[in-house]
Amino acid sequence: MEKLDFRISDPLGEDLIMTNEKNLSDYLDMPSDHWESGSGDSALWKNETDGLLFFKTGNEFFVMELGSYLSPIQNQEKLKWIKHYIGGDQFHCSSRHLCSKETLMKILLNYVKTSELLSEFEWADPLPDEDLFKEE
Repeated sequence: MEKLDFRISDPLGEDLIMTNEKNLSDYLDMPSDHWESGSGDSALWKNETDGLLFFKTGNEFFVMELGSYLSPIQNQEKLKWIKHYIGGDQFHCSSRHLCSKETLMKILLNYVKTSELLSEFEWADPLPDEDLFKEE
């Protein structure tokens, strides 16, 4: 197992050091009440201001680069508007930006190793589907 060393902040603002893929996998398997507590999101930090924000909703994950506010497009079928609370405020995004645990692990681990977004995905603003929002 490859040795890693990166920091994640959990929804309660606690810093966790991830030393291998299993640590990360176990963290992503935390129950839904973990992901709905505190700020409602986690972050993998590249430095003090840049990194990837992510959270779990149902059995899927949302991930977005801090700074660019880009998120990978994953799903183009049965689009719906997702509402999640981050820092006590409603955050809306299109379901096209939700991904599986396996995809999130791949994105996070690539970011740890390269500090870059995984190029195999199209990264876009997660908020452009205004028509979905109007339907609610």
